[in-house]
Amino acid sequence: MNKQETIPFQTETVKLLQMMIHSVYTTKEVFLRELIANASDAIDKRFALALEHPDDKIGPVARESYMIRITPNKEKRLLTISDNGIGMDADDLRRCLGTIAFSGSGLFQEETQHADDLIGKFGIGFYSLFMAADHVKVVSKKAGAEQAWIFESDGIDSYSITEGKRSECGTDVILHIREETAEGSDEYNCFLREYPLYKLVKKYSDYIRWPIRLLMPIPVPDENGEPTEKWSYELLNSMTPLWKRQRSEVKEEETLAFFREHYAKPSEYETLQGAAEPPLRTLLLRIEGNVEFSALIYIPSSPWKTYDTKEDVKGLELYSSGIRVREAAAELLPSAYPFLKGAVDCVDLPLNITRENLQSNAEIAAIRDVIERKTTAALMEAMQNNRTDYERFFQSFGKSLKLSAMETEGSEREKLQKLLLFEVSDQEGLISLEEYEKKMIHGQKAVYFAKGNSRTEILSLPESERPRRRGIPFLCAVDMVDELCARVFVRWKNYPFVSLSDRQADLLFDAGSPFSKEETDELLQFIKTSIGNEAAEVIASRKLESHPVLLSSGSGISFEMERDYQKQNPDAGIGNHAVLEVNLSHPALRKLNSARKSDPKRAVSYAVILYNQARMMAGLPIKDPVTYTDLLTDLFTE
Repeated sequence: MNKQETIPFQTETVKLLQMMIHSVYTTKEVFLRELIANASDAIDKRFALALEHPDDKIGPVARESYMIRITPNKEKRLLTISDNGIGMDADDLRRCLGTIAFSGSGLFQEETQHADDLIGKFGIGFYSLFMAADHVKVVSKKAGAEQAWIFESDGIDSYSITEGKRSECGTDVILHIREETAEGSDEYNCFLREYPLYKLVKKYSDYIRWPIRLLMPIPVPDENGEPTEKWSYELLNSMTPLWKRQRSEVKEEETLAFFREHYAKPSEYETLQGAAEPPLRTLLLRIEGNVEFSALIYIPSSPWKTYDTKEDVKGLELYSSGIRVREAAAELLPSAYPFLKGAVDCVDLPLNITRENLQSNAEIAAIRDVIERKTTAALMEAMQNNRTDYERFFQSFGKSLKLSAMETEGSEREKLQKLLLFEVSDQEGLISLEEYEKKMIHGQKAVYFAKGNSRTEILSLPESERPRRRGIPFLCAVDMVDELCARVFVRWKNYPFVSLSDRQADLLFDAGSPFSKEETDELLQFIKTSIGNEAAEVIASRKLESHPVLLSSGSGISFEMERDYQKQNPDAGIGNHAVLEVNLSHPALRKLNSARKSDPKRAVSYAVILYNQARMMAGLPIKDPVTYTDLLTDLFTE
């Protein structure tokens, strides 16, 4: 090769290059992530070869000898990313930088069978620099070579390769940062300032395995004690994330500190009062086998607290070989547990060429399934061994768990059902379905429940009186989602869910009537005729004891749920399927039956009054309160 050569890009290459610069990446700042990734790969290659050939000219074996340096120069608008990795000769520069989509890291893996966790796979990350720079100069010297080489390009139509000088092997990527397009803009100037560069490294490259150092001014006192600045290369990155360390080496206070720094930023008030509430459980996973990944997963105790007012983006942070490639990868988040936070690190995930999007495949599903299984096991352990903490968690996320359980089927639903808690009739607090099963009386064949706005209200319902007196426990569905669970689940193990307002609940109790069958039929028909079409049916109730009447929803759902359905369909009438249940043993019904024979007009008034009382107890409004009041007044004044 000549000492200097200028090579034009092919027409197709120019078009592809412009597309890469302007269309592929979503934000300009990722160029720094890509260049650091390339530098890390270069060091990986040199380190791997040095281990294999310790007597060669490859270089040192000691890990502490390697580093990546970032040097901004505001005056000249230059940003330099340097490494002491494997370096490149002229042929390497032509192949790796002069050819778009050629991956030097990919070729290295194929040729050496080493470093299978190298970051570069597509050979395009280098070109992302042209989003922020209008010219690049690469000075590189290959390990074991005497001659250094320079690659230069403006990313438009050509590049040049020239002989150069560099004292040691490695690469300097020198960017000329673009000028601002508008006065006061910080679109490009931010890449020349120390603090924005520091934040970008922490954001994307904090866990690169090699030290990343930034030239920064450090305040120090001079000989007179006056503040002055000393420039030095300061370490930026943590290098080894918690999830890559041995579990025995990770302390609880470290995971808690990571949690508070990344996921539980407290509000100003919480900062004054104390630290954010710690998570319910922390999962540190190192999974090997068909799919290999590391993860640090947090199960919250309460909803996540952030400074941001915007809606929290659901998903897990995604890292690949120490580089954060996604802030929130929803694809890795189990649908049953949308409240999880944490990080997943996997080398072999099928990322697209920008490393910003996941391509769906079996490995993603496998990782998601592992996280789901581990989370389910941790929640079950917490419910059994730390009940107070679990109930506090459930107060925040119980509705989400119930909705998730309704959306699944089969064994997945059974797992989630075991995590659910409900209020119950015979004790304060929450119980699981397993615990309810242990409360069931001998011969009980169903899981009974009643719907109301509160446990106190439910316990005062007419239909709850008899099961309470007979020691039959029932769940208190204090939220719409509780009733939906019972309706959707259909059964728990071999026990069907039955509402106390359902006719099926009558099987609990003995039938009984002070009247003959003929007289009973006549009385029920009289009441039905008296109230007209207000109820679809009038039946003799087996539930009632001290109350004379009960209005139940013949549609099989509570009136409250029926009202909710009506909001979606205003033409649907409330109570059109209502069933009026009457307690034939109650004195009011005996009096009504007597009046039916001696004073039918008064008996009709009794029937209408009892029906309206049933509506009030069911939480439904009286359709004609004036007529109802007049009937009561007439009875008082007779």
